[in-house]
Amino acid sequence: MSLLKKTLEELGLSDKEARVYLASLELGPSSVQKISQIAEINRVTTYVILESLVEKGLSSTTQKGKKTLFIAEDPEQLSSLLNKMQEEIKEKEKALEQIMPELNSLLQISGKKPVVRVYEGREGLNSLLQDYLKSTKVGSEWLGFVPVDQLYKVFPPQKEEIPGERMKKKIKCRVIYNTANNNIMKTDPKLLREARSVPAKKFPFTSGVDIYGENKLAIINYKDKPIGIMIESKELHDTFKIIFEIAWEAAGKYKG
Repeated sequence: MSLLKKTLEELGLSDKEARVYLASLELGPSSVQKISQIAEINRVTTYVILESLVEKGLSSTTQKGKKTLFIAEDPEQLSSLLNKMQEEIKEKEKALEQIMPELNSLLQISGKKPVVRVYEGREGLNSLLQDYLKSTKVGSEWLGFVPVDQLYKVFPPQKEEIPGERMKKKIKCRVIYNTANNNIMKTDPKLLREARSVPAKKFPFTSGVDIYGENKLAIINYKDKPIGIMIESKELHDTFKIIFEIAWEAAGKYKG
């Protein structure tokens, strides 16, 4: 019986409809009360389901005196139900085909919306640094504006894993930095790094910006509770890359 019930459900009947139809088929012309007992569904619900089966052509009624009896229709009627389902599927396919161009246009619009992720605290910034490594191809480079004094408060100037991992992937970096101290982030071929400094008094930026991967941009605030915002957008990535190149050229006139 469970296999029959499962098959009926696959043909579009609900669990209770399948149980009521099978009970009705087994009993022959019967009252709602009897069918509900065999189907193990309460009488009121059984009546509602029988009415539904009548609409689907799987049940009919007959009168016996003052009593209304329900009769399960020949199982061959299930073929009609299947045909009806196939017609409905075809109609749905046509409807889907009609709206597909509009759905695709919505997808193109949403695809242009930047994806934004937020990284909080020192651990969060470490996760962001790992994303730099994952998202940047071997032999390419990332670009950055670095407020050195603020950076070193969060990540002291010492040998970290990140430069080592970056060099393994042969990822170059170019940075424009400022500092009010002697913590100079110099150009270092061994670290695959080119660096240019700008006067902190003239350009007192305290947040960092990193342009990396093919479509990613990170903005980092190191003060108070550090927080990083990663934006995944090809348009913003490319625009900030141009801004960096303009700044890189201009920073060439400063010593450092």
